[in-house]
Amino acid sequence: LAPTSGPKDVVIVIDASFSMNVGNRLVRAKRIAKAILRTLTVEDYVSVVEAKQGYYDYWSDWRYRECKELGCVPDRLFPATTSVRED
Repeated sequence: LAPTSGPKDVVIVIDASFSMNVGNRLVRAKRIAKAILRTLTVEDYVSVVEAKQGYYDYWSDWRYRECKELGCVPDRLFPATTSVRED
């Protein structure tokens, strides 16, 4: 990953559905998201969204998970300051 010039608005969507538990996919997705965050500067704005979906559990009960933004204020991009990038 390499930074580009000029300010950017970045939304990172992490698939956190049940299938991501296979083969450390979720761990790798989070690692890649962190690598992307490290390329951002204070001129950039960022938001991270965790996306899940419905699935049947072991007992065939339907479970549903919805998307949620990670951060303290929904529907908003944050300046990519050091504290936001580390959270």
